[in-house]
Amino acid sequence: MSGYLDMSVSASDSEAGTDTSYGLDAANIKFSSQLTDDVYFEARVNGSGDTNSVMNSIELEQAYMAYSGISNVTITAGKFLSSLGWEAYHAPNLFQYSYSATLVYPGMQNGASVRYAADWFSVYGAVLAGVWDNYDKDGSRGGVEASAKFTGVEDLTVLIGGATESYPGYDQSLLNIWASYAMDQLLLAAEFNAVFDWGAEGTDGFGWLLMANYTFTDQFGLTLRTSGLMVEDDAGNDVNDDIKFTVAPSYVLTDNLSFVLEYNILEDGVADDTIQTVALESIVTF
Repeated sequence: MSGYLDMSVSASDSEAGTDTSYGLDAANIKFSSQLTDDVYFEARVNGSGDTNSVMNSIELEQAYMAYSGISNVTITAGKFLSSLGWEAYHAPNLFQYSYSATLVYPGMQNGASVRYAADWFSVYGAVLAGVWDNYDKDGSRGGVEASAKFTGVEDLTVLIGGATESYPGYDQSLLNIWASYAMDQLLLAAEFNAVFDWGAEGTDGFGWLLMANYTFTDQFGLTLRTSGLMVEDDAGNDVNDDIKFTVAPSYVLTDNLSFVLEYNILEDGVADDTIQTVALESIVTF
């Protein structure tokens, strides 16, 4: 059993005024067991102190079985995390407090997947009840996801993948490409997303992310990030026109306690508004 507590205080200023928030963002507990040499089980339970969130009660975030009895192959069934996207899902694995503006990739999914992993590459495919709705279990729309990851060049990782899900009258689809390069204390990452029929037929667009993280010491690091998402409907009207700039120093106090201080600016072209946010986050792992 392991997990984390994610707590924060933040203030956002926009034309509508100033909004403040403080308290528990997430309490996440992971239960895992290597049942046999070839069978692994994992379940995550998540909760939040946000009464306006769908997570205002305890939620079964993940629960799956993974079989690895075939050489280089892992077969997974249940509710699990998507293979797409550069940014991690859980707070302890993020380099900053907030997600990027181009967060269009899926989260948790119900279905079954197969992964083949060799020395310098892996390929992944999944058949899903729903791609973007983690509560979807009936499979009335259905969806698929596939990706390939390449690690043949030292310190360089590249992923190319995509997903599609059928809706009445259109198929919502995503192409996700990202690359990261680690060099001593510096980590660089770039991501490109292309979306098609995004919520409606003929609504297409693209998003991007550029990030640099530098670890000055074992305790102190700094993340700089820019990201954006531009989506238009078939009449040429902007559905999304967001650009976000993020500065986030981080400090590891102990093996189990870390802090992230973030300042970000979101330029919302649709609302013609600039939103500035300052946040302080503490993460306790156990």
